[in-house]
Amino acid sequence: KLKDPSVRSAEALRMLKDPKAQRFITNFTEQWLELHKIDLVNLQADILAHTFRDKLGEKTARLKPFMKQESVEFFKVILDENLSLLNFIDSDFVVINRPLNEIYQLELPEEEKLPKGSSKIEQDKKLRRERAFRKVMLDKESLRGGLITQAGVLMMTTNGEFTNPFYRGAWVAKSIYGLELKTPENLKIEALEAPTETFTIKDSINEHRNQAACASCHSKMDPFGLAMENFDVLGRYRDSYQKFVVTKIPEEKKDGKVVRKERITREFVDTTEVESDALHRDGRTIDGMKGLKILMLEDKDKIARNLLTKLSEYALGRETNYSDSEMIHRLLEISKKNDYKLRDLLISIIADQSFTTR
Repeated sequence: KLKDPSVRSAEALRMLKDPKAQRFITNFTEQWLELHKIDLVNLQADILAHTFRDKLGEKTARLKPFMKQESVEFFKVILDENLSLLNFIDSDFVVINRPLNEIYQLELPEEEKLPKGSSKIEQDKKLRRERAFRKVMLDKESLRGGLITQAGVLMMTTNGEFTNPFYRGAWVAKSIYGLELKTPENLKIEALEAPTETFTIKDSINEHRNQAACASCHSKMDPFGLAMENFDVLGRYRDSYQKFVVTKIPEEKKDGKVVRKERITREFVDTTEVESDALHRDGRTIDGMKGLKILMLEDKDKIARNLLTKLSEYALGRETNYSDSEMIHRLLEISKKNDYKLRDLLISIIADQSFTTR
């Protein structure tokens, strides 16, 4: 029976509606987006202590699993509701929980406060409600939406101390566009220098791009990364870069008596304005995150082809090759006429004859 495409389509739809489909959703999303990198980033202690009220890093450690889960839940909503895969580029909603909203700062419904003396069961229910992911609609002016403004994605593409357009741009080029980035053999890659008030991220990038061996890869990825600069290492929006300042304030006296002892303050202060404009290698201008999403929507066929390829490889259990190009092109054209709906696209892969000859 499974040789019949209509039977395979029906079975695929049935299986996708089964709770066991969560395993596919989780595994595919984590592999596609390389979400394991979230666990590899250790944010600088001063940033956590003085900008996130997280001196010991415990709050961020609790958030990391939610950051990873956000991308998975976002994929699940698009799949379950059979929405266009263009929502991965930009969407009018996010899928978050209350703990993550400390980063997003969106308006969520007020959580009902428990009366004093509430039972452990009621407290556990409240905690589960707070941790549950929900679809939250965004204002039209919001820069959020899609994958590239998710906190986990923005954090895992930094070094934990400052944002790095190389990392972010390379992730977009590889994971979203499917571009191949090859580092030349025997090339010594120097670390990107932290920005200062006189030496910006763009200055640091230009030093790398001036090296002929580096230029080809940088032209593919740097514009994407630069356009994402308005988001810091935790994925919070910012207009300015900051530096950490330690100030020694002398004691204060009045009538010969010390009224306030000498103290030391530690804080981050704004420095230079973030520059997030960039120029694509084909000459198109990119004005920050909004401009990047516009450019990516212009490139929707390329991005859809990459996701179709990734899904096909997962379904077939192997990498696609030249012999699969006709199938990829055919399914992409069908999906294009159907607004790139994700569930329909996935079912079309399973219904295709190539699925039976893998």
